[in-house]
Parts: sequence; C-alpha cells; structure tokens
Amino acid sequence: MVLKRYAAVFLFLLGIVAVVVEFNAVGLGQLAPLLISAPPNIVALAFAAFILSSVAWTLRWKVFVQRSGYNVPFASMYANLFVGMAVNGVTPLAKFAGEPVRAYLLKRECGVPMRVGLATVAAELSVDALVSLTAMFVAVATAAFVIGVETSLLALMIAGLVAATVVIGVFVSLAAHTRFAHGSLKWLSSRSTNVRSRVHDLRTRIVKFQKVFKESLSDPRALSIAVATTLAQRFFDMLRFALVLAAVGANVGLPVIVVVLGVSLLLSTVPSTPGGLGLMEGGMIGALVLLGVPLHAAAAAVIIERLISYWIPLAAGLVLGSFYGASIVSQNKGI
Repeated sequence: MVLKRYAAVFLFLLGIVAVVVEFNAVGLGQLAPLLISAPPNIVALAFAAFILSSVAWTLRWKVFVQRSGYNVPFASMYANLFVGMAVNGVTPLAKFAGEPVRAYLLKRECGVPMRVGLATVAAELSVDALVSLTAMFVAVATAAFVIGVETSLLALMIAGLVAATVVIGVFVSLAAHTRFAHGSLKWLSSRSTNVRSRVHDLRTRIVKFQKVFKESLSDPRALSIAVATTLAQRFFDMLRFALVLAAVGANVGLPVIVVVLGVSLLLSTVPSTPGGLGLMEGGMIGALVLLGVPLHAAAAAVIIERLISYWIPLAAGLVLGSFYGASIVSQNKGI
C-alpha cells in the first residue's frame, strides 16, 4: 500500500513536470498576454458550461439509483461525484479509481448497499461510454470527410478509437456477462493469492452486482433519460470548448469542436499519469494546432480548459473529501 501511494505521488509529480516542460516549450512569455486578455465573462460562461455538464452527469447517475429503489438527494450525489472526480484526478487509472469511492460514499452517507452503488455507477458509465464511443466515431468521420485533417492526426484518432472500443467492450462485458466476469476472476485468482482466497465470495458478489446492473439498463424509461442526459453532457462539453477557444481569440466552426470533443474523449480513455497530466495537455495542443488553431492560442486555450475541467474540480473534490471526514487514500482502503 505504501509503495502504491509513493507510485501515485511520483506519477502525479511526473505529470506536473511534463505539463511545465510542454508549456515552457511553447513559450510562457507568449501565453501570458493571451491569458490576461481572455474576457472574464466568456471564461465564466465556459465554467458555467462545465457545471451544467456535471449536473447532467449527476442526473444520469441519479436515474439508475432511483431505478434501484433509493431516493438519494441530488446535492449529496453531486458532492459524491466531485469526490470521485478528485480521486480520478490523483490516480493513474483514469475512471476506474474514483468510481468505487462514489459507491462507497453512497453507502456511507445514504445507506445504499455497495453492490447497488457500484452497479448504478457501472450502468451510468456504460451509457456514457457508448455515447462517447459514438461521439468518437463521429469525430473521426468529421476529421476525415469534412475537415480533411492531416494523415498523422487521423491515424492517431483511428488508433485511439480502436483502443477505446476494446476498453469499453471489456468493461461492458465484465459488468454484463457472468461467464466473462467469472473467467476473468479465475485468471486473476491464478495470479493472486489474495483473490484466490476470496473466489467464492467474489463470485457471489459478481452475480448480485450484475443482477442490479442488468435491471438498471433493462428499464426503457431510465435508459432513455440516461441517454438524453449524456447527450446534454456532451453538448455542454462542446460548448465549453467553443467558449474557451473564443476566449483566446480562436473562433472555430462546429466541425472543429466536434473533433476536439472526440480527441479529448480518446485521450481520457488512456491510462497514464494522474488526470492525464502531460498527455492531455500535449495531445490537445497538438490536435488544435493540426486543426488550424495558432500554437499560442491553442496552448492558452488548453490552460484555461484544464483549469476549469481538472484543477478546480480536483480542489473542490479534495475539500469535499475532507468534509466527509476521510482522506482520499483511506476511502480507497475502506472499499
């Protein structure tokens, strides 16, 4: 456990170093005027778009929690979401670290059984993943046939799309198919003494978890609302990108925004440094430049975007985590 903590801290610091190196290479002196001159009202609207996106995310989750028979206050779920986002932001496993924390807080604060909480999180993430995968396909098609981007960017997007499809396919299979999940558990038990000693208990938990998961997604009304809220979330994400770019003087068309959304979704599926530090910044700057945005404007836009979508939620989630009376690490231990 101690080694894992040190590894997480090391990767977080490594990510920060990567970010500093990237922006220093671009030229911090050239970025400062763009950041200082960014209209506060447009930046505020971009932040408001982020808030609306996170509200839509919470509503999607709440639909499945209600479908499972639990009426949890929206404010509590919204706070839990930010704590989960903070955990995602300080661990290198993308979305797979913070989501159990959300389920744990739902159990501790609202009495929702852990298996139910995890199943509702998995259900809402599955809907998000499938809608996001569709958005990635649309982004690749837009890049290829509408914008006609450079071959290098298109090739990277296609490679990322294939990888994302595999990751999402494995995730949904683990959550929905008992045979696949049990086969994966058998494989893990052959390599871990800790897992081997708990195989019977874990099999039982998997069956109960998958029952709730399948019931959540079998309700047409809940599923339609979840899809609608996910589409709303992606709309607000696109609006945020457009506003951030406008704040630094880069007024781009809808096709570029569609591709930018797709690139950001592709990068977010790659397990790397905590919060994708370094990878997300470098990837987004590179994509924007290849899409025709001037280098310094692209870098300034990415700084504002990451401040809104990463650093502010990270700070808010850590504060809320302290409010709940447990550190991020100790919550992970308690799951």
